[in-house]
Amino acid sequence: MARRKIAPRFGDVFEIPLSDGDIAYGHVLRGNLVGFYDVKSAVRLPVEKVVRNGVAFRIVCAIDAIQGGKWPIVGNASPPSPMVEPIRFWRSTAPGFIFMYEWRANESDEEQRVTETEIVGLEESVIWSSFAVVERLELFFRGERDPRVVIG
Repeated sequence: MARRKIAPRFGDVFEIPLSDGDIAYGHVLRGNLVGFYDVKSAVRLPVEKVVRNGVAFRIVCAIDAIQGGKWPIVGNASPPSPMVEPIRFWRSTAPGFIFMYEWRANESDEEQRVTETEIVGLEESVIWSSFAVVERLELFFRGERDPRVVIG
């Protein structure tokens, strides 16, 4: 019998197993926009303790690891304010065609065409695979920059 997919919801807090055996944590914000916390632990932490930590990063990522149970949901909580602050990403559809996407928690999202100078310091919008997210978290916890992160 096929395993039923889990449907992540806004506010779901989930665990991400790291290669060293520690656990990192993420928070479902909207669709596949997910925030990751600046915390890892050798044992499961209560959700209330997880959400008191700072934000490591927020990105758009594939949610297959949540849906398949590889990243188990351990609770649901309102994301803390740093997790739901507006965030901007950029993308380019062709040379000279640059768009900035702004996500806001309680408002409609906005995308507009911009110039290169308007994306300085913003992360490129890509959909991160679950494998790449784990690598990015491990680099983050070691204090290293992920070379795949493209900043405008």
